Amino acid sequence: MTGLSFNPFESDKPRVLVVDDDADINRLLQVRLRNVGFAVTSAPDGETAMEMIWRDRPDMILLDISMPGISGLEVLDRIRKDELDVAVVMTTAFGSESIAIDALRRGADDYLRKPFEPGEFRAVIDRTLGRVHLRRQNQRLRQQLDAELKRAAELQQVLLPKDMPRIPGYEFAATSRPARDVSADFFDWHAAGDSRLTFTVGGVMGKGLPAAMMMTTVRSAFRPAMRLGHDPGSIVNVVAETLQDDLTRANSIVTLFVGVLDVEGHTLRWVDAGHGLAMHIRKGGWYDPLGGTDVPFGIFPDPSYGWHEIALAPGDSLLIYSDGLLDSLDGQEAANMALRVADAPSAVQAVDSLIAHASETGGWTDDVTIVVLRRLRDQGESKMSPQP
Repeated sequence: MTGLSFNPFESDKPRVLVVDDDADINRLLQVRLRNVGFAVTSAPDGETAMEMIWRDRPDMILLDISMPGISGLEVLDRIRKDELDVAVVMTTAFGSESIAIDALRRGADDYLRKPFEPGEFRAVIDRTLGRVHLRRQNQRLRQQLDAELKRAAELQQVLLPKDMPRIPGYEFAATSRPARDVSADFFDWHAAGDSRLTFTVGGVMGKGLPAAMMMTTVRSAFRPAMRLGHDPGSIVNVVAETLQDDLTRANSIVTLFVGVLDVEGHTLRWVDAGHGLAMHIRKGGWYDPLGGTDVPFGIFPDPSYGWHEIALAPGDSLLIYSDGLLDSLDGQEAANMALRVADAPSAVQAVDSLIAHASETGGWTDDVTIVVLRRLRDQGESKMSPQP
């Protein structure tokens, strides 16, 4: 146990409980263990052992299989049922190896045969405590990783836009829900006065922390680019060139939808870079997919992206979503989603309706991002909120 930076034991010495109804064997085991530097306690039977295990929480137990009253196997079963963090080495008379093997199947860490041969005894003890060390070290590392992922998830949510833009004659609502702690999806927007709204929805292929880190890089590259003007093709081309080297080195692929709304002209220009999950929804739930032939970022070097344009009539909506929503709905047709958006009283309620329906169908195993833009039937105006 030397040379290790992490001590998995609460005290300087590993704590060992000896459980054996034979007083001579019990004393012998205690002496041997103390001689090699362990803190040792003992119990004469299984019932006493269970009390001491709960009270003292030893690191390892040397547990005799055959005892009157509560047997060693019964003690082992209780320990594993209660998921106690303790290693168990069964001790058994010579010739009872089949019982010891059964104990291993029931959760024992190892076994020793009586009479105890010194070399085997020390090897089993060292091997078992080594496993305790690795198990507890891994548990500590998992806890640290979980804490870091939780913090990363909190930071992601803080960085997402909280205030939706207030657009004259329009509503805009969005949400992004991670399937795990961190997300590989994102959305963002930039308002240029009352005349233009630029927004983007993207996703990095993959899951976990690496995809989430790349997502942050992509989102950061888009923030200044969204101020470039009315041409979403120029925006996407600038960002694609900026990210090309990073995506190549990281072997990452990013899908994107970038839209630019001309508020006064009621037109939407967009680029779909391999995203393929957007639709123009009209009154009654009629919809047209906003498809495109452009490839995702990271597929080809020096790609060139062009834009498309549609007009938005009063009452029209635009829905952009990630494949996590489609997966959560178990392949239901897009018409279902279009109808929910069309029937919702507001853009916010449209997003909420889709999220609620996804939850009702069993939740999601992939990140879910939804953006809804709606042109109001009543063209009363309001001012855009400042950019977050």
